[in-house]
Amino acid sequence: MSALARMFLVAVIATSTACYRARPAGPTRTMVHPNGLALTVPETFGGKRVAVAQTPTGFSVGLEPHSPRLVEHTLVTFNAGSASPAGTWPERRTVRGATIRYFVDSFPDASAGSGGPEYELRAWEPARGGHVAYLQHVQTEEGPDFSLIWALIAYTKPPP
Repeated sequence: MSALARMFLVAVIATSTACYRARPAGPTRTMVHPNGLALTVPETFGGKRVAVAQTPTGFSVGLEPHSPRLVEHTLVTFNAGSASPAGTWPERRTVRGATIRYFVDSFPDASAGSGGPEYELRAWEPARGGHVAYLQHVQTEEGPDFSLIWALIAYTKPPP
């Protein structure tokens, strides 16, 4: 096998394993919203308990204990009636066979010295009768960690 073919094979294997998501370690729970949106979350994530609250269009997810010093929130919502949200969505990632469009925004002036700059990952995917929208807003003195929202995206099931 040529060196070029070997490099191609390694790239394909690395890409396919990076896109594969194993079930979350430990116990999970699944919530189904009256609109049909289903969300499976692990009991803990990163050593913190996962708290979920139902909203009018989906779920609000947080990690506890929550630091009052840092601004953080995560939402998973079903937006009925609109096929796609307005705006530019330059990035794409395939998760569970679905194309997720997303972008990351930063708000460096929002920190005012409290806990570092704020970042927001917004994403969406088409769903029958609308689209599922995802949002994770974090504040950190280091680079943002969006692993929670990507884990939620991996285990969200749009309404049937």
